[in-house]
Amino acid sequence: MKSQTRSIPADAPPVTGGTGQSLGWLIPALIMLSAAGPLVVGLHTPVANQMAAELNTTRGDIQFTLTTYLLGIAAGQVTFGPLSDRFGRRRPLLACNIVASLLCLACAMTTSVHVLALLRFGLGLCFSVGMVLASAIGADLTQGRTTLRLFTGLTLAGTVLPLVSPALGTLTAELIGWRGMFIALAVLAVALAMMVWFGIRESLSTQHQLSPQRGAFTTALRKLLSNRRYTGFGAVRVLTFSSVIGYVSAMPLVLEHHLDANQTTYLLVIVGGATGFGIAMLVADQLTTRISATSMIFWGTLATALCSFTLLVLLGTGMESAAWSVGLLMAAMTSLGLAVGNSSGLTIDAARETAGTGSAIVGCAMFLIGAVLPPIFAIEPSTVLMLLAALMAGCSIIAAAVTLRLIRT
Repeated sequence: MKSQTRSIPADAPPVTGGTGQSLGWLIPALIMLSAAGPLVVGLHTPVANQMAAELNTTRGDIQFTLTTYLLGIAAGQVTFGPLSDRFGRRRPLLACNIVASLLCLACAMTTSVHVLALLRFGLGLCFSVGMVLASAIGADLTQGRTTLRLFTGLTLAGTVLPLVSPALGTLTAELIGWRGMFIALAVLAVALAMMVWFGIRESLSTQHQLSPQRGAFTTALRKLLSNRRYTGFGAVRVLTFSSVIGYVSAMPLVLEHHLDANQTTYLLVIVGGATGFGIAMLVADQLTTRISATSMIFWGTLATALCSFTLLVLLGTGMESAAWSVGLLMAAMTSLGLAVGNSSGLTIDAARETAGTGSAIVGCAMFLIGAVLPPIFAIEPSTVLMLLAALMAGCSIIAAAVTLRLIRT
């Protein structure tokens, strides 16, 4: 098997990648490629009833097409990540965005919810390539604080966009309808393909591509799983994402069934949580020059655990109130901002030798959880607040413990 070592000299210039591309342009381009998948997550949620009426089905069946989309993202990450370590990054990006545009057009024309579910699975496969390969290209071309800054942007887009996409869907549905939204997504996919064609070069050199011989992927996987830094920070990334997707999935039910919130209050809480999370991520990015990223992960997850556990205690003693519940959940979400971006950057930093495979494993785990959590929260709305607090507390306590062990070793 060919050499899999991709070391970057310590004195390498921080603004230029190995291919000569300016990172000043490349970082925004990678964020745009990575953002397409998360953008679609909640885009059609506000028009689910309209879609159900036109397709002669139920809202539950329409929601199931979202589950197939998330499963497609999970399957796509674990497929295209390793393939990109063998064949390079640029060709999969081009091919999948072109196919995504065709699938979006097919979604816009379908008259069957079952066909829509299959098409959205394929769409998840295609849009996952931008998410996983943006991470891999970033690992190919950046190092140190530049890597952390890139992954702050990637994670910020991947977390905030699912929060705001329902609002965007509400606005666009009134203008172009749900079929028009799929056509707009087709145009977006074509634009992304053109951006790759004209603006992104291959970042994985021939000598660094994995050998085609049998067992090359298994060898890379075994090497990753034996890397303590990769498995440690990867576990933290999956745990923090579980808290985020739990918050996104459960908060509408919490506000509706526990707090009886109107639409204005709902928007304020959701936007407030997303804003706090985003500000914390940006602050964490600036603090990496003074405080180690690992330390910020520890304190961020510890603060989230304290807020969530406090809410659990209040719920258990019957002392909770609407203000305390919302305040503690938003504080927990904000605290996570210190950990999520840094854990993403450190995970991929530990997997530089096989960045596509490393990004794919973590991404697959994250979106499998993303597909499972929403139905769990919907089973019994009366207990959703307790379940959310327990999820965030448990995930954050484990993440803090794992990070503390990494700090000590």
